[in-house]
Amino acid sequence: MKKAKATEISPAEGFCRGICFNAYLMDTVKCAIVIPEVTGYPEDAIEIVAPVNLREKFHIKDGDIVKVKIVWQ
Repeated sequence: MKKAKATEISPAEGFCRGICFNAYLMDTVKCAIVIPEVTGYPEDAIEIVAPVNLREKFHIKDGDIVKVKIVWQ
């Protein structure tokens, strides 16, 4: 992820900053990986946002392993 092009999230007051990367989940759904800049946020966790409900589409539950590809440019 250090080599990937990131977008900084600079939100309105009261919301947290973060870094966002374009990606694909399971090779099919374009999504974004969001890493919030929050004190105490787990280093081994990321947020994934997409235009569809990923849990429903892929029958994902907490603890499942998913394949995420980061778009490098």
